[in-house]
Formats: sequence, C-alpha cells, structure tokens
Amino acid sequence: MVTIRFTSPARSATTIDESATSGPNTFDTVQPLSAIEFPAPAADSSSLQAADTQADVAMARTLGIAGIVIGALGLIVGFIALTRSGRPKSEVAATPIAAEPTGKLLR
Repeated sequence: MVTIRFTSPARSATTIDESATSGPNTFDTVQPLSAIEFPAPAADSSSLQAADTQADVAMARTLGIAGIVIGALGLIVGFIALTRSGRPKSEVAATPIAAEPTGKLLR
C-alpha cells in the first residue's frame, strides 16, 4: 500500500491537506517494469554476457577444428606430391671425396 499526501505551502492563502491511499478503488501500487514492458522484458547484462561468451567459445572451437582439418589436408597433399614427383631418391656416397690440398688459405 502506498499513501500520497498533498499539502499547501505554509505562506499560502488556501490550506490544502489531502491524502490518497492505493487500493482497488483508487490507484494501483508500484508495479515492476517487467510486468508492463513491451514487447518483452529486457534481459539483464550478466545473461547477455554469458550468451556472448558461449557464442565466442563455439566460434573459436569451429575455427580450431577447421584449422586442424585444413592442416591435415595440406600434409596429405604435400606427401602425395612428393611421392609422385618422379625424382630419383638421392643416394648417399659410401666414402667421402677427399680434396687435394692446394696450400692456399681461403679468405
């Protein structure tokens, strides 16, 4: 219940002293904004922040999986390209080739 009181200033010529109490025949009490808000009650900031965080996590997970898949495909394509290139495999010499000393110093 709410009571509102109207009074006149002390120096006024007319004296006013009226009060009204909320009730079924006078006026309603204070209602929360969520009861009269249109089209829908506004969400609080913590739930909006939580929803944004969850969306960011989902996007990061998707991009991470896509990066792993693309990297694996790149490795597979690279391996196939190396095996089909037709280059002969390099052979390692059994003995190192010795160079004859020239007696000159390299600078």
